[in-house]
Amino acid sequence: MKAHETLNDTLQELRDFAIDKPEGCPDRVFALIRKQTSDLVSFGELLTTIYDTPVGAGDDDTIGPVLAQVAAAGLGVFAMSGFLDIGKDGRANRMRLALLRDAGEPAPAGLSWPDRADDPARRPLPVAEPAGAPAA
Repeated sequence: MKAHETLNDTLQELRDFAIDKPEGCPDRVFALIRKQTSDLVSFGELLTTIYDTPVGAGDDDTIGPVLAQVAAAGLGVFAMSGFLDIGKDGRANRMRLALLRDAGEPAPAGLSWPDRADDPARRPLPVAEPAGAPAA
């Protein structure tokens, strides 16, 4: 499992990955990687696009496991740093775990991955009412 300390680490690995049009990278994802900068909003959109692309053999419609692991590492930075909404509301970490599961990583010791049909990364977290708010 890959881990990055900064988004620059992720950006560099994505650039290294995309030097040539590699296997495991659909054309639309490849185009986004090639024009990616360190702008947080576009970076979040790129990682979300990679997450939204099924992990598979890396043909025209799926990403390969290597790209899934790189994106998961980037999502880990978003989760740890609280970048944008996906980092603040927990989606980045849930997306990260789903990508690792789909890339074939083993589940953490003593745990199992959630079923894809009930993927928690695809469900929004419930919003709690502020303490002391009147009941509706």
